[in-house]
Amino acid sequence: MFPLDKARAMVNMDVLPLWGTSKTLTITGYGHYPEMDAFVAKIAERHGRTVVPDPESYNGMFYRSDHLPFMQKGVTPLFAKGWEEKDGRIENYWKNVYHTPNDKMYESDDYSGLAQEVELFVDIVWELANE
Repeated sequence: MFPLDKARAMVNMDVLPLWGTSKTLTITGYGHYPEMDAFVAKIAERHGRTVVPDPESYNGMFYRSDHLPFMQKGVTPLFAKGWEEKDGRIENYWKNVYHTPNDKMYESDDYSGLAQEVELFVDIVWELANE
């Protein structure tokens, strides 16, 4: 088991975008960890993306997601995703998909955003591990 006191950060890749690529990267909990926000912004910029605060922070996702137990133990969380509104898909996701039987992947999904996230997060994790 990896000791938590040696953890640099916890990267939470929940709620993956299945509707194409994004020019932004939304950080859930933006402002709670300014150093992490700046670190991620630097790497996102290299990928042609801009970091933005979560426009739906009112939903409390920062305090009810998988990273919470790590955060409570003092590990800096990163919960970020490509989350640009496209034709009402995000609104539909929260209303009709999130944590319902419809919350799954479909052949008709656009996986280019998922590939974009993986490339970005590999760089983020690589730099965190090598700092």
